[in-house]
Amino acid sequence: MTSWSISCAKQGWAAKDIYAALGRYYQSLTGLPVPVRAEGAGEAARDAFLYLLAFSTLATWTIALGSLMFNLYRSLVPGSAGAACRCVSL
Repeated sequence: MTSWSISCAKQGWAAKDIYAALGRYYQSLTGLPVPVRAEGAGEAARDAFLYLLAFSTLATWTIALGSLMFNLYRSLVPGSAGAACRCVSL
């Protein structure tokens, strides 16, 4: 708060009236309306982060499950999966 608004508050002005007076003063100086924060500002960024987190978790689980299933198949059916890879030498 500025010294002007503190002195107005000491004289008994309500905070709503102080901000309204400052808004009118700003508007008279610049000719522009007072910027108003939109409802739900920042919600899109939070939603994007949560979607990113959900899809990365899904990707991690999918890769881990695929690897687990491949290793399980490899151990249960020897010589079927990856047998050709063991013979090849570079």
